[in-house]
Amino acid sequence: MVDFAQGLRDRGARLRVLNLGGGDVDASTPMGSMLFIIMAAPAQMEHDIKQVDR
Repeated sequence: MVDFAQGLRDRGARLRVLNLGGGDVDASTPMGSMLFIIMAAPAQMEHDIKQVDR
């Protein structure tokens, strides 16, 4: 997910997460980027675990 967000930035696009229960995360800002990475970490871990279990 982090690679996806970086790919968007490399292409000049911006990623904005809107459905966070009243708040939003603009991944183009330093704070938004940090929050996005923190939110993406569990998803990346789950993906990695599934790859190891194969």
